[in-house]
This record gives sequence, structure tokens and C-alpha cells, in this order.
Amino acid sequence: MGCGWELYSELIGPGDITGDGNADLVALDLSKTDPCLWRWAGNGQGGFAPAAVINCGDWHRYRDITAAGDINRDGKPDLVGIRRDTGCLYHWYGDGRGGFGTGASFECGWSAFEDLTGLTDLNEDGIGDLMGRLPLGNGEYALYTWRNSGFGDYSQGRELGRSGWASMDLI
Repeated sequence: MGCGWELYSELIGPGDITGDGNADLVALDLSKTDPCLWRWAGNGQGGFAPAAVINCGDWHRYRDITAAGDINRDGKPDLVGIRRDTGCLYHWYGDGRGGFGTGASFECGWSAFEDLTGLTDLNEDGIGDLMGRLPLGNGEYALYTWRNSGFGDYSQGRELGRSGWASMDLI
């Protein structure tokens, strides 16, 4: 894979975004004034093609960008993330050709949550779900999950527990 990965944040494994049947990688390069989303197309042999820019723009406005499965049921992997200034959850629908559409807000009230992570499918309905942590103070966290309805929104968060989540670096 090589060196130089320290430039990237939000390293994401969204699945096959290029439509060739191989798993791909996506990452954000926030080191520039015009942050870019990059793609490494999987080659099917345990490696990746050279990096290619998907698009550049206002990616610095978002945090916790993660693979979300196929949230709009079109057969293509999608991304979600939280906009820093509004606390709204945004989605970027995959186009099946290695890119994503323009980000669009579809739910607000997410600003308190951290470490948002896409999950394959918690409730076995075939649609990817989300997990994240809510800081409770004194270094404690509660773990939450949200089920994707398949119609562009998520269920009200469900608390799974409060014990032991402070020591976790990644969910």
C-alpha cells in the first residue's frame, strides 16, 4: 500500500463503488485549502489502482464520514457524515462509476454524537445501519445505533449501553 497515508483522514471501505465487483477505498485529504475525496479502486488481487480524485470542495465542513451501505436502495454504496456547523446528517449517494453525488442534508440533531460508523445491517432488513457514541461527561460514553428505514431516514437512536465505551478508540 505504500507510505503517505498521514495526509488522509476518514479512511473508508465503502465496498465496490466502481461497479467492477472489487472492494474499493475512499479517503479525505483535508491538508489542502480545497479538500478532496480520493478513491483507490480495488484490483481484485489484494491491491489497489493508483489514487484518483473523486471531487474537491467543502469536505472540511463534515466529520465522521462513513460508509453507510446502500441507503437509498439503488444497489450502489453510499456515504453519510455530520456537518460540523449544523449537526445535520448528510448523504452522498454512490453513482456506481467510482463517484458520489452532491451531499444533501436529510436529518438534523446529530451534533452531540461522535465516531459515527456505518454498519452492515443490524436488523436483517438488507439496509445498512449506523452506530455512534454520545459523550455523557466525565469521560463516559453511551453507545447508540440507528436503523435505516430505506426511505432516506434513520430511526430514533437506541442506546445499547454505557459501560466501557470510553476506552475504545474506534467503533
